[in-house]
Amino acid sequence: MKRLLSWVVILVIISCMSMGVVLSTVAESEGSGWHLIDYKFKDATSTRSDRLMGTTATMTNVIKYSGEKGNIQITYNRYDDSSGKLLHGITYGVIWSDPPNYIRAGEKISVNYEIRVLTTTGSWTKPPQNSANINQGMGVNFSTPEGVRYLSDNIRTVLTSEKAIEAGTKGKTRTIQMIFGNGYMAEYIYEWRDTGSTPAAPPAPAVAGEAGWYLINYKFRDVSATTPDRLMGTSATMTNVIKYKGEKGDVEITYNRYDDSTGKLLHGITYGVSWSDPPSYIRVGEKISINYEIRILSTTGSWTKPSQNSANINQGMGVNFSTPEGVRYLSDNIRTVLTSEKAIEAGTKGRTRTIQLVLGTGYMAEYIYEWRDAGSTGAVAQTPPISITAPATAPTPAAAAPTMTGTAAEAFASGSRIMWQPSAGLGYRLFRSESKSSLGISVTDFYITGTSYADVNVEPNTTYYYTVKPVLAEANPFNGTEEKLGSAIATFTVKTGDQAYKPGSYKHFIMLKLDSPSMSIDGISQEVDPGRGTAPLTITGRTMVPIRSVVEAMGGTVEWDGTSQKITLKARGNTVEMWMGKTDIRINGVAKKMDVAPASKNSRTFVPVRFAAENLNCKVDWINSTKEAIIVYEE
Repeated sequence: MKRLLSWVVILVIISCMSMGVVLSTVAESEGSGWHLIDYKFKDATSTRSDRLMGTTATMTNVIKYSGEKGNIQITYNRYDDSSGKLLHGITYGVIWSDPPNYIRAGEKISVNYEIRVLTTTGSWTKPPQNSANINQGMGVNFSTPEGVRYLSDNIRTVLTSEKAIEAGTKGKTRTIQMIFGNGYMAEYIYEWRDTGSTPAAPPAPAVAGEAGWYLINYKFRDVSATTPDRLMGTSATMTNVIKYKGEKGDVEITYNRYDDSTGKLLHGITYGVSWSDPPSYIRVGEKISINYEIRILSTTGSWTKPSQNSANINQGMGVNFSTPEGVRYLSDNIRTVLTSEKAIEAGTKGRTRTIQLVLGTGYMAEYIYEWRDAGSTGAVAQTPPISITAPATAPTPAAAAPTMTGTAAEAFASGSRIMWQPSAGLGYRLFRSESKSSLGISVTDFYITGTSYADVNVEPNTTYYYTVKPVLAEANPFNGTEEKLGSAIATFTVKTGDQAYKPGSYKHFIMLKLDSPSMSIDGISQEVDPGRGTAPLTITGRTMVPIRSVVEAMGGTVEWDGTSQKITLKARGNTVEMWMGKTDIRINGVAKKMDVAPASKNSRTFVPVRFAAENLNCKVDWINSTKEAIIVYEE
């Protein structure tokens, strides 16, 4: 083993030398170095009054931001209180890559950095200074290849520490600070660990500009909840408590069920899940692997195993990960390596893929990747172990929404639009019946993750009764456990219109909301453009959408020809060709005209949703009360 480790160290040193990485003359042993332990974002959002110097006139300064780690948009506006007029203002975007998870002594480190000035008003034409530094000694600045430390204009560059990173002593910390202007900051906090720690080896770096899948975001689905339930066939009540603690890559999950009358623990299980991050860069043709471990820590009653753990990537119909023995679903003590069963395929520019780790009991970790073509200068995103420690006590559940009848539901041309208030649980079951006294059937085979649904598989001129129930626990066939539902949180009555879209055929829907970065695909909520905050918008009175997400959601493809500025959409047996800035359109080779040309915003192509979707053999309905477009199409 020691000999193997020695060879790994030698190979790492040779690799670093070939890339020009600066190494200290006395290299640290494997495991010694600065390890990322936390990430913090300083939110300077505020609204404050001020007085115009030398006068009695007052004004209001409004500072706010939108976006997520790695890609934010900051707005600073100053208004005249007497007239409400905007005196000065600026909106600018900042995009940056995470520094590495692990830094060896003697290295210089770099981050990609971009500033985009989006709008200006009055005399404010540039953002305040942006910069980066690490608190080593008196502090080490980062600078561009030209030696510029402070950035205050449109720029896309690489910032590199001006000195190599020095060694530390056990437990000592260092902070890399990104200053975005107007008080906003991002801080990456590192701790020195000596030889003997076992950090995951840093992933092999991508060759600069190489095509492939680049990690752009990480999400953790927290389903911690305390929910009441009733023992089937009795009047006895019980309480389910689901909670977790830990950090990304190592969490401990507890699911307990208590008898309300005695407070006795009826059933319970606590188990730990540890995993390694998938690589931050994936080349085409590779299979990818992650280390995975489940540890059953304690059990009570009949619950002896956790609910199933698994991993997958949404490539085509989805690619599962499995153990060397071919096992996909894990529900016992195990320490193994999970590997994708198929090699990773190529994508097209801007397309995304998600590696999803299902940790059981509703908890999930998602790693979101974006395809970048050869020549892209985007940095590989790192995924720091963001602290996700649960509170000491279980969270107080949201109060159940009052039962509603007809107030949050309406008929539209293609079906029924249902919307309800959030409640504690993993998701929701929406039941539909033609009888007021019957619960009826679930409208989906899976539970719904959002709080809205478009029921497009209905008959015309029919009264339907809908009931929403929260899902408290997933079914686990291996344990003989059925899905657990809570009491109804909402009911609705909807009468459909005189006509329905293609009755008798099974249909799907995509629901998009104006100015919202989320969309619903058959009841599954997801981001329109993962990690970027992109949302449908209005241009010259038309609803415009980032068309790639819509087309790919229905199984189609989007092609881009940079030379002719042409967008080609292929889906549902049709081909639609459009050109940036032109109203010309060709549908299956037939030339036509649009009233609004495709437009580009934040490097995303927006097209009129109705014209594009209807020419891909779909139907589009607009619900004015909720500002939503619903695209309906047959299976």
